[in-house]
This record gives sequence, structure tokens and C-alpha cells, in this order.
Amino acid sequence: FQERKHGRNIEVMESNAPIAKFDLSLTAAEVEEGLLLTFVYRTDLFDSLTIESMAEHFGNWLNVIVENPDKSLAKLPILSGLQQKQLEEWNNDAVAYPQESTIHQLFEEQVNRTPDAIAVVDEKQQLTYRELNEKANQLAHYLQQCGIGNESLVGLCFERSVEMIVSIMGAWKAGAAYVPLDPSYPESRLRYILEDTGIQVLVTNESLEDWIPKEVKIVCLERDQA
Repeated sequence: FQERKHGRNIEVMESNAPIAKFDLSLTAAEVEEGLLLTFVYRTDLFDSLTIESMAEHFGNWLNVIVENPDKSLAKLPILSGLQQKQLEEWNNDAVAYPQESTIHQLFEEQVNRTPDAIAVVDEKQQLTYRELNEKANQLAHYLQQCGIGNESLVGLCFERSVEMIVSIMGAWKAGAAYVPLDPSYPESRLRYILEDTGIQVLVTNESLEDWIPKEVKIVCLERDQA
């Protein structure tokens, strides 16, 4: 089809070539009517609407270049004034939030509002806000008994799971910061992180605790139930 936008003709044409040589290419040629720009693209990476948008932006840019010959290309806008205004409106999503509350305090406010709503889900289980808060409180109390408090660091070694969220909230409620340790890392890398951060307490699952040095206190959610 053919469409005229802002004084330019944009036409979508089927290519005779069976496949594009590159992901996206642009050629320019002078013709009697002006400048002919041809976009050739892989249809498994781009759709026609995306290419049309690129063509329109590029055309806008060429117009701006002609109108501002003394400015560097880096300072020239690609979007039209209307498009720029629309983009600013889309991104005007600032939301006011309490500046003096911590994340876990905001979470507790949500617990009070929707205690029985589902808060977190993984492949094996799900917890409501009330259940998540109770488990996080239990862990926080246990961590404090282990000497964890303000400005402490707690290691967390989990796959992506409900237990990971419980442990993050528990560490925060205990006043600590957490250091994530990805169990897919080599043991040498995990040991280096422990040594470098000086972590003395690490929360994990029973299946992941074999590599942990003896001098580090292990909190196993399954066994200790904090």
C-alpha cells in the first residue's frame, strides 16, 4: 500500500529477493521527484509498522537537517514536535510515595490492606500477603538471635522461589542488607563473595548448603524454619 505523510510518500512493497542480506539496510538514490529511500529488512525481526515508523522518523530528521544546516547531527531531533509531546505524556508516570517509609514498612501497609490476596507465586507454592509477612517476621527474629541487626549483611543463596522473597523481606525486617549469591555460580566465585563481604550468616535451602564454609552460620529455611 502507499501512504502520504508530511509531504512524503511511504510505500510498502514486496521484495523480489527471497531473503534480506542483512537484518536491516537502507539505500538512498536521487530520482526526478527527489530522494528515494529504500528499507530492506528481515520480516522475522521487524514488521511493516516498525519500518514505516523508522521511515517517518528518518524523513523528519532529514527535514530538520535541511532547516538547521549549522547544527551538529547529534543535536537534531528525530521525532516531530507532536511525537515528542506524546512521548513526554506517556512517560509522565511519576507517582508520589512516602519518603520516610522503608520498603518493608510499605509492604506491611499492603498486608493490612489486602492480607488474603496472593503476594508471591512460584512453581511449587504461593503465599498470601499475611503468610509472607508471618514467614518473614519469623526469619527476622531468628536472624536477630544470630546477631544480625542494623548494617549487617546477610547472604541469600536460592533459586528463584518464594523462599527467596521471604528471605529478602526477613533480612530487611531484621535491619540488615542482603547479598544475593547465585547457586549457578562456581563454588570458587561464591566463596570469594563470602570472603569479600565478610558474611557470617547465610540463608539457603538444604540442597544448596554443601559448599558453604564451616565458619559461616547457615540458616536453612526448611530445617530451621527460622
